[in-house]
Amino acid sequence: MKKVNGLLFDRSSVVVYFSDECLHVQAKGEALLNIPLKNFPRLERATAKQRDNFTLSYGGGIHWEDIDEDINIEALYAGAIRDMTNR
Repeated sequence: MKKVNGLLFDRSSVVVYFSDECLHVQAKGEALLNIPLKNFPRLERATAKQRDNFTLSYGGGIHWEDIDEDINIEALYAGAIRDMTNR
């Protein structure tokens, strides 16, 4: 386990899933985040299979090898990742 800016997390304490319009992330004991896919163009363009093929790192991130995308969970909770549409 690693403490990430107040979030104590390991691979089993973070839930990541998708709906048609959003990326959903919830760290154990934290609020469920519903972030529009339009904020992450690579994820928005990815197939469902590519979206579901991610890994969680002990460093506090979500990584999608197939589409070369990395999202920091701490940044999501801090509100730092808002609009990534220019990527």
